[in-house]
Amino acid sequence: MRTPPDPSTSRNPTVGKGMNRKTLPSVGQHRGKLSNVAELRAVATEDLTPKETAALRGLLDDVFEDDFSQEDWDHTLGGWHFVISEKEQPIAHASVVERVLTSRRRRYRTGYVEGVGVREDARGCGHGRAVMTAASEYIRDNFELGALGATEEGARLYQSLGWQRVLGPTLAEIDGKPQRTPDEDGYIFVLLTPCTGPFDLQAPLMCDWRTGDVW
Repeated sequence: MRTPPDPSTSRNPTVGKGMNRKTLPSVGQHRGKLSNVAELRAVATEDLTPKETAALRGLLDDVFEDDFSQEDWDHTLGGWHFVISEKEQPIAHASVVERVLTSRRRRYRTGYVEGVGVREDARGCGHGRAVMTAASEYIRDNFELGALGATEEGARLYQSLGWQRVLGPTLAEIDGKPQRTPDEDGYIFVLLTPCTGPFDLQAPLMCDWRTGDVW
């Protein structure tokens, strides 16, 4: 699902329950501050409380103006959530889930970004950049590749964090066979990591199959 943007600054997440500290970005690496009452943390889906889960779903419903399906929500689950909260309420979110993307016959274990959103009254304060910076660093430390689908308006933010637009055709693997997804061409971005190796941005890129939006 393509993610909406938010211009911002950055800060690192605190350690969420069960998270390996080695996966976290270094404290103090980034310039800029969140407001004094805002907290950025990383938490696994399995460690979210029912109340936190419901609050995140409500945030994304509001961000996407109710154009956020159950399948879209399901796609955000199963990995790590990077959340900024204020007064115990989430105001910004991005999640990273594991997928498999294929380019030039190589299958990449991929950190795929989903559910990027900032509450309307909290936009323009650096929160979108903060959660995306944390998510990007987590991907660099733990995956062979990062990927996301973006709106044209969001491209500037993602590119400023090192993401690159895929210039080649996009596909999805359905029943073991590639099927073109032309509507996604030009909207997919990748993040190279220390484990990526040579990567051709003009080559076809194929994602694994899932219900709902495949990208």
